[in-house]
Amino acid sequence: MLNYIICDNNKQIVENVSGIIDTLMMKNNTDYRISKFYDYDDTFMKQMNTKGHNKIYVLDIEVNDKSGIDIARKIREKDLHSAIIFLTSHGELAEYVVYNVISPLGFISKFDNYEEKLKRLINIAMQQLGTRSLLRFETAKMAYQIPLHDILYITHDSVDRKSIIVTEYTEFRVNKTLSEIFKQLSSQFKYSHRACIVNMERITKVDTKNKLLVFDNGQTLDIISNNHKKELKEYVKAH
Repeated sequence: MLNYIICDNNKQIVENVSGIIDTLMMKNNTDYRISKFYDYDDTFMKQMNTKGHNKIYVLDIEVNDKSGIDIARKIREKDLHSAIIFLTSHGELAEYVVYNVISPLGFISKFDNYEEKLKRLINIAMQQLGTRSLLRFETAKMAYQIPLHDILYITHDSVDRKSIIVTEYTEFRVNKTLSEIFKQLSSQFKYSHRACIVNMERITKVDTKNKLLVFDNGQTLDIISNNHKKELKEYVKAH
C-alpha cells in the first residue's frame, strides 16, 4: 500500500493535491491511502512515526510558523526511503544543504503551474518505490503487488485450501500453497511452523517459553513450533 501524507495550512491546496493523487492512482492497481494534515501537530507526528516505508510526503516548508524542513530532517532520521516533495511558496529555501541532508525528490513553487510538476514527481516517486521487492499475485478480479516489508506473516487455511497473507492494513486470501509463495519471498522470511511463514524484519521478540512472536506494530502470533523457535530467536538476536 502507498501512503500519501499531505501537510499544508491552506485547505484548498490540500484538496487539490489529494485530487491529483486520486486521478493518478485511478490508473494503477496499487492500494493507497491519503492522510491530510493542516499542521505539523501530534497527529501528524504519530502518522510520520508509523512503521512502513511506502510513504510519499507532500509538505509545505512553512506551516503555522513550523518548519517543514525540520520535519523532513526528523523523517530522514528514521526513514531513508520515503519520497519527500516540497510544495511551497518559499522556493528560495531549496539550498544545497537541504538536498544533501534531506534528499527531497523536489521543490515545487505554488506559483508556477504546480499541478503538472506535482504529477510528474509523484509518478517518479511511485516508480522508485515500485522498484523495491514486491510479492505479486492475481485473483479473478485484480492483480496485486504487496511490498514485502508490509507483510507480517502468511498462514495456510486447510479448510478452503488458501494461503492468507497478513499485512498491517488488510488480509489477502490467495489460491497458492505456502511453498509456492515462499519461493517468491526474500531471505528475511522464515517458516515458524509448517503452516506459517513470518517476516523476520518485522519481529522484535521471540518468546520461546510461551511460543509467541511479537511484531514491531505490537501484534503477536502464537504459530511457532519447537522445530523453528531456536532458529527464529537466533535470527532476531543477530539482527
